[in-house]
Amino acid sequence: MDDHSIETTFEKLLNRAPSETEKVYLYRIKDALNIKDDDPMWQIFIAQGHHINFFVRLVNQLDKIRKELVQELDFKTGQLRNSAKQYAKDQAEITAKEIAAETFERYLEYFDLKITELVESARIAEENRKSLSVTDYLIVIFSVFSLSGLALFGGFWIGAKQPEVWSSLLLILGIN
Repeated sequence: MDDHSIETTFEKLLNRAPSETEKVYLYRIKDALNIKDDDPMWQIFIAQGHHINFFVRLVNQLDKIRKELVQELDFKTGQLRNSAKQYAKDQAEITAKEIAAETFERYLEYFDLKITELVESARIAEENRKSLSVTDYLIVIFSVFSLSGLALFGGFWIGAKQPEVWSSLLLILGIN
């Protein structure tokens, strides 16, 4: 493989060799769009694929944590009255609406603070065997989806510079 191959670009960007699945995906794009090995678009495709994989893994991890928390919450709240459950649900909805109303700049600051608090809360919860709060969990979920949207917007913004490439990619993916 030469110095400008797709695998070399992948290894330089991600510090690892591509898996067989990733190679098949990259060569499918290469063949469909007729992109040369040394085309700078590879860096965008590889980085975008890396971010997509990251967010898929993050969502799966969060879903696993959510399921564990729901099981623990169901066990503990099974003994509480319905009014306490309704109060927690109302507070979670209010918190989610407040977070959605934040501006993007403030949101990033708030996200950083809440992640720090969540990590600390998780550490304390593990030490004390206490459950994480529903509010912290909702903040993380909302943050992941917001950052995913931002990444998607950025990809489309970059793609607007070369619409013929995006047009071909959307045809390959079967999106009209």
